[in-house]
Amino acid sequence: MDLPSFYTVDEVAGTLRVTKRTVYQWIQDNRLAARKVGKYWRISYDDLRQFLGEPRPIGRPPKDRDPTSAVMPSPESLAPPPVDPVRSSSQPKKTRGRRR
Repeated sequence: MDLPSFYTVDEVAGTLRVTKRTVYQWIQDNRLAARKVGKYWRISYDDLRQFLGEPRPIGRPPKDRDPTSAVMPSPESLAPPPVDPVRSSSQPKKTRGRRR
């Protein structure tokens, strides 16, 4: 019988190059499945693969709704805003204080 591999929050944070606080937030938002073992959180290998491989809804669904009915934002809505040509980087920036 093979037991599943489990990782600590610190190991997951180091592997994904995020803070431990981010991993805890993912767990709290139900984006990353985890199990509490004593007073420590553990993430299984399978849950980590699922988290990395499948998009999941962002945030918590309302309590009266089905969690599978949440909608992911479109890629267009996450795109950065267009650059304003009037405020391009070729113009000198205004400075405060004395001129030298």
